[in-house]
Amino acid sequence: MRHHLAWPIALPLAVIGSLAGHSIGYRAALPAAHERESVLASSGHGWLEYAPLLAGLCSVAVVLAFVAAVIGRERRRTVQLKLVAAIPPLTFVAQEFLERYLHDGSIGWGLLVSMPFVLGLAAQVPFALLAGSVAFALGKAAERLSSALRSGKRPRLAPVDFGPLPAAVDLPLRPVLARGFAGRGPPA
Repeated sequence: MRHHLAWPIALPLAVIGSLAGHSIGYRAALPAAHERESVLASSGHGWLEYAPLLAGLCSVAVVLAFVAAVIGRERRRTVQLKLVAAIPPLTFVAQEFLERYLHDGSIGWGLLVSMPFVLGLAAQVPFALLAGSVAFALGKAAERLSSALRSGKRPRLAPVDFGPLPAAVDLPLRPVLARGFAGRGPPA
């Protein structure tokens, strides 16, 4: 079965997956914060201080794309799930080479066997699959919501069966004065 996703939903999720995998990979390779910051600063990763802003913008783009997919009636261009899952690892590799080239003016091929690169690339796989799965689920949800809105019918909610309800429970009655307090309050 081939799954197709809308590009505007899938691409920002792939970028978020790439950023998350990048962060996790470097944290796994260099657990000490000062060492990690030193390596990142010396390898052209200074722009990563803006990564939370980029992730936030991508999240807003996903929400807007979802809303547009729900209310839109035009034919959407689609992309396959496996292509979306390939974007974060490819982006990571291109990003690492570009960062090194812009920072040092050359690409050291030792990068391919460095621990941060290898762990960063390995961390891309679960985030890529997660991004693709979330994009697919949002695409399906947008499709169903869109068709429900166009049909004009109110969606029927299935009744929820909670099983047999417990019988009424008789709680023991405690007298109000059981704790040894007087029956009256202090004078006003």
